[in-house]
Amino acid sequence: MKKGWKIVLALVLVLAVAGGTAAFMMHGKRIDTGVIMKATNGDVLWITEKGTPVILNFVSDGMKTKAETLQTGDRLLILRDDTMEESYPARTGVYYIRILSRGNSLPENTPFGTLAEAGWLTPTGE
Repeated sequence: MKKGWKIVLALVLVLAVAGGTAAFMMHGKRIDTGVIMKATNGDVLWITEKGTPVILNFVSDGMKTKAETLQTGDRLLILRDDTMEESYPARTGVYYIRILSRGNSLPENTPFGTLAEAGWLTPTGE
């Protein structure tokens, strides 16, 4: 019977440490999804479900390399900073991405005209 309690106690301890580590890693972070669009200058713009464009700042060289493989229309799972820089487009740091699917349409409310006027997109036909 004592061995059974030791196993249960060890399991509880392992789960507590794992949960604490996950909570520490997620502190100040947020998980989102959205479709991305490549800007004229090569930056990756995440278009939120509300149609808000956000520049993704990849925080590590490995993330920057993975970002080079992204294409407009990729739907991503994103682990990002909980805060965004107040600029247009907004900016946020990215720690992890996972491509969920490719070839998706951008949200209908994506502000293409505003992005083109600001120089982030090249208007069609140029």
